[in-house]
Amino acid sequence: MNALQDWWQGLSGRERVLVACGGAAVMLALLYVLVMEPLGERRQLLARQYAAERMQAAELGRWAEEAAALRAAAPGAAPGLSTPLIVALNEAIAAHGLKTALRRLVPANEREAQLAFEGVVFDKLLEFVIVLHAQYGLEVVRINVERSGAPGIVSANLSVGRG
Repeated sequence: MNALQDWWQGLSGRERVLVACGGAAVMLALLYVLVMEPLGERRQLLARQYAAERMQAAELGRWAEEAAALRAAAPGAAPGLSTPLIVALNEAIAAHGLKTALRRLVPANEREAQLAFEGVVFDKLLEFVIVLHAQYGLEVVRINVERSGAPGIVSANLSVGRG
């Protein structure tokens, strides 16, 4: 530290001002590179994610409206109420092309089953849930949906059953 003080004392007034200004410029550059730029990039990323999630929310709203319309248009009970639970699930899974994404289908009892999907398109999963209710009278008891790597692709665990 003594050597640094000696060096500083050895500088003329002009040189001290120049070194101080250079040090301040380096500090400002480091502040920008290490703090401000990463914050700006993170803000842009969050803005893109927010826009994507708003689009998904709008899509969910449209699906909810369609489900309500289907529910209102269906007179009386669903036609597939007499179909056994596992048969109904297998039919709906096959009809929506979800066999490759299905990882588990386990009946809990006569009225409830648990399903697990990986790498399923979110829209197809929603269609599947709507059809389960509209055609087979099945309702989702529990659902856990997690985002996967690609946009619109999710992993989901569902428990479905008859009321």
